[in-house]
Amino acid sequence: MTETKHDKNKIPVRITYGALGAGSAPVWTAHEAGIFERNGLDAEVFMIRGRAAVSDALLKGEVHFGNVASPNPLQYSLQGDRDLVYLTGGLNYVVQTLVVQPEITDISQLKGRTLGKSGGDSDLDDILLAQFLPPAGIDPRKDVAYANNENQPDAIEQLKSGAIDGTLLTPPWLFVAQKAGFKIIMDPMDVMIDYQLGGIVTTKELVAAEPELVRRVVKSYVDGVHHYKRHPDFATDVVQKYSKLTDRDIARQCQAHYVNFFGNKPYPSDKGIQTVLTQLAKRLPEAAGVDAARFIDASWLRELDDSGYIDELYEREPV
Repeated sequence: MTETKHDKNKIPVRITYGALGAGSAPVWTAHEAGIFERNGLDAEVFMIRGRAAVSDALLKGEVHFGNVASPNPLQYSLQGDRDLVYLTGGLNYVVQTLVVQPEITDISQLKGRTLGKSGGDSDLDDILLAQFLPPAGIDPRKDVAYANNENQPDAIEQLKSGAIDGTLLTPPWLFVAQKAGFKIIMDPMDVMIDYQLGGIVTTKELVAAEPELVRRVVKSYVDGVHHYKRHPDFATDVVQKYSKLTDRDIARQCQAHYVNFFGNKPYPSDKGIQTVLTQLAKRLPEAAGVDAARFIDASWLRELDDSGYIDELYEREPV
């Protein structure tokens, strides 16, 4: 690991995240509010761009913990000889929203149109479109064309140029698109698809070797969720800083949006991980029949929950 100066009275820890979206906001909040420090940690919190790069850094021991969506950690575990495990959930449901051109008033009108899809290997767009389109009489394999989006800003530019009629977006880009006049045609809150999009992940080896470090990081994450919910103005500042937003209104919308998704007791989602494993099994034989429990260690969160700490936290300082 990179040599850095640490407070000798605190446990040093390196925590990374793989994207600018606010799914990592509890980690950012814990860092900015001094929660890691109060829990006896000397934390470095930084971005490694790309989910695969986060998994790679964890397995190489370059970082201790990552906040990252589950497809890459699961794939790396299935195709390697070491497992990555989720200690907490975070975003346990899909937050992607289907955004369309303003003249489209019903999802059925997407038949025969062109949709933007993200690249990469998470298959999340396929999962969502398979949920959103068939109830409107649209076969996602036959009745729509697709154009590749390099990233979400690129998707918005394609919407503006008319190259695509709709695409899946997450905050903050969802709110950027809305501000530009594009409209939501299907909201994730309408379907609540179980999917492990975020949470704290690490190696099983680290859990076994450094239980006190794990305990303090999990507690800091729980405290970070609470602080994010309890102090919306502070959390808006954090989202604006880490997501690199110039528009505070959009940062505020992001903060409010994710309050709906971060649970007070952020257990990893076995259903959410199973959704990912089922999708991965379509192209990775190693994923077939694998139990989601293999990639979850909720014992540290359960210890905190059983002690009454989380209930007392929200009773003492209500959101």
